[in-house]
Amino acid sequence: MHLHWWDTLTGMWLLDAHYDEGDRSCDHLFQPNAARLAWWTARRDAVAAAFVS
Repeated sequence: MHLHWWDTLTGMWLLDAHYDEGDRSCDHLFQPNAARLAWWTARRDAVAAAFVS
């Protein structure tokens, strides 16, 4: 769980594809990823508790 959260927080593959490779095919994922990261971060303790219960 923490690995997924951290990977989402620090993952640069979308930016790499967009800027380094000129690949715009994943641009539609920027907003959903930001929303998921905000949701996950706001509920991190509750999500962690759900996984261990």
